[in-house]
Amino acid sequence: MKTDLPRNTSFERFTLIGFPVEHSLSPLIHNAAFMHFNLPYHYMLTPVEKEGLGRCVSFLKRKCFGFNVTAPYKVAILPYLDRLDEAAVDSGAVNAVKNENGLLVGYNFDGVAALSSLTKAGIRIEGKCVLLLGAGGAASSIATSLVRRFRNSFRLLLLNRTPENASLLAERLSPLTSVTVVSPTESSIKDSFVQANILINTTGVKGCEGLISCVCDSLRSAKELELVFDITYSQKTSLLEESFSAGIKTLDGADMLVGQAALSFKLWTGLEPPLGVMENAFVGGLLRNIVLIGFTGVGKTTVAQKLSQETGRAYVSTDMMVEKEAGRSITHIFRHCGEEKFRQIETQIVSRLCELRDSVIDCGGGVVLNPANVNALRRTGIIVWLAASEEESLRRVFKGAHSRPLVNGKTREEVLRLYKEREPIYSACASIKIDTTSLSPQESASRIRKVVESVIWRT
Repeated sequence: MKTDLPRNTSFERFTLIGFPVEHSLSPLIHNAAFMHFNLPYHYMLTPVEKEGLGRCVSFLKRKCFGFNVTAPYKVAILPYLDRLDEAAVDSGAVNAVKNENGLLVGYNFDGVAALSSLTKAGIRIEGKCVLLLGAGGAASSIATSLVRRFRNSFRLLLLNRTPENASLLAERLSPLTSVTVVSPTESSIKDSFVQANILINTTGVKGCEGLISCVCDSLRSAKELELVFDITYSQKTSLLEESFSAGIKTLDGADMLVGQAALSFKLWTGLEPPLGVMENAFVGGLLRNIVLIGFTGVGKTTVAQKLSQETGRAYVSTDMMVEKEAGRSITHIFRHCGEEKFRQIETQIVSRLCELRDSVIDCGGGVVLNPANVNALRRTGIIVWLAASEEESLRRVFKGAHSRPLVNGKTREEVLRLYKEREPIYSACASIKIDTTSLSPQESASRIRKVVESVIWRT
């Protein structure tokens, strides 16, 4: 595996700069990807006050191989960079920076990630009228990408609470296509909704509240509106809720976030991003659930309980839930009803796990044998495989074999065969692998916390 990253301890860190940034899921997404490739790098968060932007960029130029940029600095950062790629020049905004031998090069992946998200949702742009809310860095990038991709095959309307900013964006796009700026008055907004087929909101959760309120009031009169796309990912916005109530298809910014993160990862490392890992990490971050899988006896229960105590998450055991559901012990179920009955109850339990929040979920060793369970776990939280060497796994299993119905009475060779059958399944399911062979439960829990918990990096 060849990576563009230098093996230089002064460049081990990546970060996100903006204000505020504490809510961001980017660290979890990137750290899961780094761990997937066993790369010794760590992604953090750097909140930056406006007056400290220049000093922060200067520091990162000396200490960081790459970083992302979020609001409110996607445009403000431009004077501090040495070079811009074509997309950043066209949009006049940057959301990713790579340190190329002391030169900071700015890139913008918001637009291409947004278009990819629309494509995956089955949305066609040609022949449609797109109403874009906002005129900041994200809006500029998305508008530029739309215009460059579709030229005059669609209509673009810009609506911003400060129409002068929308006019500046329209002027930048004018060499490519004509753009209509909508006045932020109630009557003009309602008129624009008569025309719009696709609404894209880039204003953020708390941005332009008065404008969003007026937009929500106009939704029910929008007879031609097919989709409302809000690029916010961290919570259901009032715009998405009102759109759903009005029977309009909705799309949030989850796929866009993972898409631009994947492009940043590839920019920095030169490696193909592990999209499945990054998507699962996003789910884990959003729901704050950690799912532990692994062979029987590996130590999932002890590690899960330590994680629960240290992170304040609830401890959940699928085996305990099965026993509660059946009204009898797992040993009794295996002995009198058989493994098949146990697996049926287990699948019913796992299908409901996605309702949980803020939990550490300790899964039975065979939960991954059913593909339906694996799909449900991926929708529940970030999946962590607690692995161990063959010898250590066997040692741990037989240390408490009397309490493990699946291995009780089996020979060493039989258990080893079972271990080898399941190992590739665990590997395929997990987003993160922790080799616990030489780790204590506390050390294993600490490694997991390093991935799932965001660290603030003060510059």
